[in-house]
Amino acid sequence: MQQLRVMSSTKRRAAAQGFTLVEVTIAVVVLSLIGFVIVPQVLKWLRRTKTAEATQNLQKIYDSSVSYFEAQHGEDGAVAPRRFPPSAGPTPAIDSCCPQPGHKCDPALVASQWTASPTWSALKFSMKEPFYYWYRYDSAGEDRSATFSAWAFGNLDCDKEFSTFMRGGAVDANNAPTAGATVVDKETE
Repeated sequence: MQQLRVMSSTKRRAAAQGFTLVEVTIAVVVLSLIGFVIVPQVLKWLRRTKTAEATQNLQKIYDSSVSYFEAQHGEDGAVAPRRFPPSAGPTPAIDSCCPQPGHKCDPALVASQWTASPTWSALKFSMKEPFYYWYRYDSAGEDRSATFSAWAFGNLDCDKEFSTFMRGGAVDANNAPTAGATVVDKETE
């Protein structure tokens, strides 16, 4: 019984004292390291997951560009020279996603911009889910001199510094579309 009282009084004293200054200091250092190393990496990873939208949509635009080029189109009853769809400016407007909830564009607010554009209609491209990027399409030339570039621009943290993705295409000597690599500038800005 005496031994039991001694143990419980020792436990009470240890519990009353709490953590030592050394233990608290070590805990603060460890938590600070976690904050300085892990948190920025997690934030960068989260921004990088947003960039998947741009690369996936540029692939869709590329595929649709090739399909459009390979299809026959008529002008005044005659077969038109092969070309990519006409150029289209930024859709939706530059930096229009930032004021919206989650810094994502609501597709319902900009649906008419996709459907009213002959370019996006020809490419069968529009956004159905909330999105981060605005898109631009440039094209020039006919047949073997035809080229295009599809662009995606984003302001992922709304700081007026943009991520830029571009994928281009051209036509080779056999009149077949060829792809360029996707060029990225400031992926996670």
